[in-house]
Formats: sequence, C-alpha cells, structure tokens
Amino acid sequence: MVAKTKAEMSANMRDILTSRKAPGTIVRTVQQFQSPVDGSVIRNKAELDAHNKRNDVIDVREWGNDSFCDLDKKKEREAFYAGTCPKEKKKRVAAIKDSIQKLEQGYTPPPLQKEGDMP
Repeated sequence: MVAKTKAEMSANMRDILTSRKAPGTIVRTVQQFQSPVDGSVIRNKAELDAHNKRNDVIDVREWGNDSFCDLDKKKEREAFYAGTCPKEKKKRVAAIKDSIQKLEQGYTPPPLQKEGDMP
C-alpha cells in the first residue's frame, strides 16, 4: 500500500522502525553445528565463544554492515587496526623503549645483504 498522506507515511515508517531490531544487535542463539575450522561440535554460545578464542577466529557476523554486526567488537577491531587500542599502544611503546635501550648499550644491526649474497 502506498501512503497518500503524511499521517499514513508516518504510520508506515513507525511500523517499519518498530519491527526492526536495533543496529548492532545480534541474536546469539546457536544451533548445533560442526566447526569447519577444527571439526568440534558447537552446541551453545559459550562453546562458540571458546571455539573462536581457541582457534583465533571470529563470528562472521562481526564483520557485516552495521545492521548485522556487533558494534562494540567492530569498534575494538577498528581501534586495533588504527593503532589506537590502549593495549597495543603499550606494546609498541615498550618495544620502542627496548630498542632505544639496546642502541644506547651499543647494539648495531647486522649489515644489509646484497641481493646476490647467500645468508
């Protein structure tokens, strides 16, 4: 049905908006399945989370558009890849400090090898 008045259009839009889930909401019901990664059987969300952590994988829904993905996980991922994640920043700062300390103690990197040289 095509809305002919502003009131009908408002009512249609209200119906559409109330029928949808909020962006970023994932229904995390898990039907039993066998993992293509390691062959284990996943029966519930806890097993899926443990499987993902153990195999260093993520749920494909976390990479989708904003209507289907977990927005918190997406923000964490973006911060990680942008280099603004506090944990990763600390690791980089520690690596830089360690490198500076080694240089101050006299470390010199090995000479670069020429293309034809064998190691």
